[in-house]
Amino acid sequence: MNKLVSAEYPSIFLNPERPVLSVEEHHLIETMSSDIVMHTRLQAARELIQRAAAENGALSEPRHVLIIGESGCGKSTLLDMFSEELPPKEEVFKLGMRAQQTALIFSLSSTITPRSMAIQILRALGDHSALNGTCQELTERLLLYIRQCNVQLIFMDEFQHLLALGRGSASGANKRLIEARNWIKSIINATHVTFVLLGMPDALALIDSEQQLERRFTHLFALNPFDPPGADHQEMVQFADGLLTTAVSSLPTIYSAEWFSHRPDDASRLYLASGGMPSVLKDLVIRAALIAYRAGASEITMTHFASAFVEVRQARLEMEAARIRREKRQTLASAMKGRVLNPFTARWDEVRPLILQVAA
Repeated sequence: MNKLVSAEYPSIFLNPERPVLSVEEHHLIETMSSDIVMHTRLQAARELIQRAAAENGALSEPRHVLIIGESGCGKSTLLDMFSEELPPKEEVFKLGMRAQQTALIFSLSSTITPRSMAIQILRALGDHSALNGTCQELTERLLLYIRQCNVQLIFMDEFQHLLALGRGSASGANKRLIEARNWIKSIINATHVTFVLLGMPDALALIDSEQQLERRFTHLFALNPFDPPGADHQEMVQFADGLLTTAVSSLPTIYSAEWFSHRPDDASRLYLASGGMPSVLKDLVIRAALIAYRAGASEITMTHFASAFVEVRQARLEMEAARIRREKRQTLASAMKGRVLNPFTARWDEVRPLILQVAA
């Protein structure tokens, strides 16, 4: 049996002659996963970064940006946008060619030291040498490259990973966190580059707990989920319809969709299904489009969204509900033990409320 499984596995998953996805399905997923649908909050974050960079050209002491938001609210999309707008390029000058990299984008790893951060940024700049030097040597090389490559914006994603170094104590932050923050401050002080930190909401505490960083990071922005759709809040509807437009144009047999801008009740249903999270909305639209295409439909309808919800969200919600029920059961078991209640001998008016709570 094991031999049969091992022999069949490559033919199912690795054989290009038996693709799991059709060409059209692959094109849809590839196009929509990389498609950037601009919405008001994403545009506001973009403009804030542009304004900060422009002002820092005149300020003697630059002011920097902190973008926070839950996973799936658009931080990665914002980075993709700047990466597309400001790609690295080669510039001709009298002595030959030199690299120009206006925006430098990298993510903090979960294991953070000043030296590891220097190595990460050097690699983001295209330095793939051994990088075996000391922290000071690597930092000096980094500062040189930042000047040579004319870097103007440095995006540091996953900033909340600094919390792994410790949140501090009554006597202050621990040594590793202090070293990491001091190194970041030294890079900020040594350059006139605009820094953009991105992270989960907890990242704000890392800025507020350090006076010098708090003074420098004055441009703050929260990328939150969309508000429920209504007369004054059409942002989610416009975002969803933008995704549907891409889906319709990506599939040859799909010619239309039931647009949420024409269906306010269904827009509210979509909000309930997604929680207003842009990443979940995109997943639902991709899945609904695939279901419509595979069914031979010419239009993406709410029926396809109902099926998409089952595939994308229902299992997760059921697992979360089961987790909550488990926690309730543990709490009730402790309460029963504390009362020395025997379900088989206790009065029914004592037992019935507990049964209802466990089954809730």
